[in-house]
Amino acid sequence: LEISLLEQRGFVSSYILDGGNPEWLEEVARRSRVWDTWLAHVRSRVRTSEESEILTKLERTYRHYDAKRDEVITLYDQGEIEKAQRVFAEYEKAERQGLASTSLDGVVIDVPVVKRARALLQAAQTIRDTNIPQ
Repeated sequence: LEISLLEQRGFVSSYILDGGNPEWLEEVARRSRVWDTWLAHVRSRVRTSEESEILTKLERTYRHYDAKRDEVITLYDQGEIEKAQRVFAEYEKAERQGLASTSLDGVVIDVPVVKRARALLQAAQTIRDTNIPQ
């Protein structure tokens, strides 16, 4: 149970540092299922009310942590998606004016920036399409 819990560390950070790569969230979901399996296994072997109470507290704490983790992912996704949408809007406006680049919030928007914004929006769509917890 302890190892299962410890194995969940770092995936949200990796998700954020990797620009919203949905593979990290898939791993979070997989590790959460492993945790749930181990929790059920341990719960089936409880012999005393004290053990049951400890597991209940542990589960409650984990669920709180899990909810906060989901909140962090949602906040990150919303911020990046909104920014990506703004990038697209500015770039399309510049293209209509015949420009190859423009700027947003003091940052140059050119083809590489638009490609990254497109990748972020596609990753967000993949997450929504596959119902990965956010």
